[in-house]
Amino acid sequence: MSKAAFTAARVLSLDEKDSGIDKAIGRLNTSRISASGTDDKKFSRRQPLRLTNLNTGLSTMVFAMGGQSVTRDGIAIDYDSRHALGLKFHDKEVSLQVRPASKIQVVRYFLKHPDVGYRLGIQLGALGAGLGFLSVTQMLVQAIRAMVG
Repeated sequence: MSKAAFTAARVLSLDEKDSGIDKAIGRLNTSRISASGTDDKKFSRRQPLRLTNLNTGLSTMVFAMGGQSVTRDGIAIDYDSRHALGLKFHDKEVSLQVRPASKIQVVRYFLKHPDVGYRLGIQLGALGAGLGFLSVTQMLVQAIRAMVG
């Protein structure tokens, strides 16, 4: 697991091309992104990040990307991420905790994703996994009964 984490003091707005609920990009200074993906003190490209507004407690998830115009203590996010964190459009000085998202947090995020395509896909996948587990459990119970009796 990556040990990379920091508290962002500045927030910038992303360009139109990087914005949208289907992208969820968080641009960090390139010095915080590992070029090889092996440095555990830096974030990997496209790594899911959990952003938490330390003032409000609200959080959201974005995917890490590098950005030359972002300062080392800042992060650039889109309007939807700002809204999810309870930030106003004019807010520049913030206190955002940036850390890698766990696998459970990623699944929770996609279960509640604002885009129905993402949300439905993961919900159907979870339903399929649950029904598959139920089916395997039933087959194991029948096999054990056949061996015992």
